[in-house]
This record gives sequence, C-alpha cells and structure tokens, in this order.
Amino acid sequence: MSRARAFSRLARTHAAAAAGDASVAVALAGSLFFSIDYDAARWRVVLYLVLTLAPFAVVAPLLGPAIDRARGGARWLIVGSVATRTAVALLLVSHLDSLLLFPEAFTLLVMGKSYQVAKSTYLPTVVESDSALVATNARMALLSAVSGGVGAIPAVICSRLFGPHAAMAVAMCWFALATWCSFMIPQPPSTKVGQPTVEERAELASGGIRVVASAMGGLRSAVGFLTFWIAFELRAQSAAPVEFALVLGPIAAGAITGSLVAPRVRRVLKEEQMLAGALIVVGAAAALAAFIGGLRGAGLLGAGVAVVSASAKLAFDSLVQRDAPHADKGRAFATYEARFQLLWVIGALVGVLVPLPLRAGFVLVAVGAALAGLRVVHGRRAVAAGKSPPTLPDLVHRVLHDPTPLVGRGRGGPP
Repeated sequence: MSRARAFSRLARTHAAAAAGDASVAVALAGSLFFSIDYDAARWRVVLYLVLTLAPFAVVAPLLGPAIDRARGGARWLIVGSVATRTAVALLLVSHLDSLLLFPEAFTLLVMGKSYQVAKSTYLPTVVESDSALVATNARMALLSAVSGGVGAIPAVICSRLFGPHAAMAVAMCWFALATWCSFMIPQPPSTKVGQPTVEERAELASGGIRVVASAMGGLRSAVGFLTFWIAFELRAQSAAPVEFALVLGPIAAGAITGSLVAPRVRRVLKEEQMLAGALIVVGAAAALAAFIGGLRGAGLLGAGVAVVSASAKLAFDSLVQRDAPHADKGRAFATYEARFQLLWVIGALVGVLVPLPLRAGFVLVAVGAALAGLRVVHGRRAVAAGKSPPTLPDLVHRVLHDPTPLVGRGRGGPP
C-alpha cells in the first residue's frame, strides 16, 4: 500500500478520534464532573493540575515500551486506544451522575495520551522523507482542530435537547467510527522488534536531543504559566467576559495559526533552529508586552507564545521521529511527553500560587525565555565540540559570574 493511502487512513482515524474527544468534553461539561460544588479556589485548581500528571504515570513506564516491543505495536495501540474509549464512553452514558464517572474519565485520559504516543510513533512510516515530517504533523494538528470543532456540534445539540448523556452517546459513536477506521490502517512496512542497542540508547539520550528538549520544555512551562496566570489575573481585576474573550481568544487561535505557520518556517529552518527561534520570539514578545502593559500586552504575549509553541511542538515531534531509533520511539515519545506535561504543570502552579502583577509576569517570561535560549545556544556549541551541554544552574552561574557566555568563546578558549 502506498504511503499516501496509509496516511489517509490514519488521518480518518485521527479525525474521528478528535471529534470523539471534543464530544466527551461537551458531555463532561454538563455532568457531575463540573456540577459538584466547585469554586475557583486555587487549591482545587492545584489538585486538578496534579491529576493531569496521572495518565503519564501509566503511559511513560508501561505503554511506551510496549509499543517498541510488540510487532506493529504502534498500530495495535491506536486500535486498542480508540476501541477502549468506545467501550468506556458507552459505560459513561449511564454513569455520568455516579462516582464511577471519575475512574472511567481517567481511563479516557490514559487512552487519549496512549493514542497520541502511538500516532506519533506510527506517523514516520507514512511520510516520503524526513523533511516532510513537520508538514505532515501540521496537517494532523489542523485536522484535529477542525474535526474537534465540527464533531462537537452534534454533541452540543444533543446535550441541549436531551442532556449530557446524549452527548456522551455521540462521543461513543465517534470513537466507534475511529475504531472501524483504525482497522484499515496498514502495518508499517518494516518493524524492528527487540531491545534497542547500546548505541541506539545513546543516540536517544544524545546531547543534541536533550538540548532541543530543554527548549520545548521551556515553552511548555511558559504556556502553562500564562494560561493560568492570565486567567487568575483577569479574575482578580474583575474583568468582564468580553475581556476574557479578547485575551484568551487569541491564545486559542494561536495554536491553529502555529500549525499553519510551521510548514512554511520549516522550508527555511531546520527543526533545531525552529525551536531556538521560538524562544527568541517568546522573549521578544514578553519584552514588548512589558512595554505595552495591561490586557493588550497579555493578549499579545499569550497569542505569540501559543503560535510559536504549537510550531515548536511540531518541530520537536518531527525531530524525535527523525532521529530516535525505531526500537525506542514509543519510549521516547512517552518519556518526553511526561516531562513536558510536568513542566507545563510546574509553570501553571507558579501562575496559580504566585500572584504577580501583569508587568512582573511579562518580565518573568522574558527572563525564562532568555535563559532557555542561552542554554540552547551553548548546548549546541558544546555538542558540536563533543562536550555535554551545560545544565541550567551551571549556565546561570556562568552568566552571573562571567559575561563571556553571553557572547561566546573562541574555539580555543578555556571550557
């Protein structure tokens, strides 16, 4: 089967699964999940943030390696994840008002994260060349956004007419369609089974990948911080709903814009350069937001971070798909996604627990982006020289006590 046909079958599965996830969100919005006596107290938000890490406790140590060990593991996990979500959505139709909702909703989260890891692992087998990975990942991201929006429409209508149970039934139908489509996905043309070699493990943990991973982690922590910090700051200022929309709306639109921009940027920059450039844009946007101030600055910074983080995520996924050894791709995606989610939560916790005025928050983001950018620059130089990339504490110490790292050293200079 041609790669194009294999991609179209994967894309159909992805579209139906995205519609199902959006329908689940609609159903949960009108269920016990949100109707429990809930206020916006910070400790409840903190609890929610910590719980978002739970699915990765399953995905990273268990399912990621399982993808690598089983022949056709990525394809079978795609099938299993959407089939499991079909069964769980069927159970939730009658359990939305009971305490069974919570373990079943957790199962949906785990299967959703498992699907994302499996999809990213399978995707390189349906592209013609490594240079097309960013564009292909962008197509999948856009397809997810459009399918989620369109697929949620019948769930919203059913929820208004018949209640959240009907919306969950719509989600079950979408997942059932995704399951049927997933069986049409072909086995990858060649699948390596067995333990990765020492050389492959070293490649996966190479300094180059660690450097770009640190850039992606910095962006994810900035997204988590901005999302919750801006929301709480708006609430502290008793902002009107229209002000929430004007500030948070561009952030949501930025993710789609980033998916559109990424393939065009990839034509002139490599994946590593895209990640480094994303940090430069974030730092510049934060400095400009600090100069502008107020809600306009918050909207500008939020939109800028959303655009570049979406583009950078596509670049990072493409880099891992390109460079990670086949025998460890599932583990790689699961491990890095767990790390990025942890950094997102850390950033969000700072935004929730540390009340900062707008300008102080802008400055914090600018400083964080500058430090992350310096680590990428000096990390790539160290890797090119055959050395280990500097840790962030070491880099901060060098910047504070020696201005030379800011402008770089000659090749013959001291370490």
